Amino acid sequence: MTHFGASDPEYTEIWMPGEIVEFATYTGPGNGFSKMFQIPFGFWRINVSMTAVTKPESSQLTWVLVDGETGDILTGNQQRYGEPVKKTIQRSGEKFYFIVSAQDVNQYTFSLETTKAQYGDALIQPAVRRLTGFLNAA
Repeated sequence: MTHFGASDPEYTEIWMPGEIVEFATYTGPGNGFSKMFQIPFGFWRINVSMTAVTKPESSQLTWVLVDGETGDILTGNQQRYGEPVKKTIQRSGEKFYFIVSAQDVNQYTFSLETTKAQYGDALIQPAVRRLTGFLNAA
């Protein structure tokens, strides 16, 4: 796990403008756990932002991404207002969930993103498997 308090580097070779697909969001005010979810992409990222209207000077959002099978913390962050964070994940097919603690935060948004290439590959894989199975059945 990387240290809390910093985004991962923005690799423009991978995360090219216009080539990023947001495939899910998790929003809220409040603390707690998300539902379990699975990601079919080889790599993806979490883009976290928040708004704090009432007390921006004391707002803090702490979150972790947890492996749903083992309970291991994979990544996370502790951020203040005005500090958007992006974390890249290189795991797929597993179950994950978020644990979130929000202090003086009006709204937070976790945008789950991948590249157009990863997104297209994941969409085409079931069709390719069906076609391959059909061709190999003869």
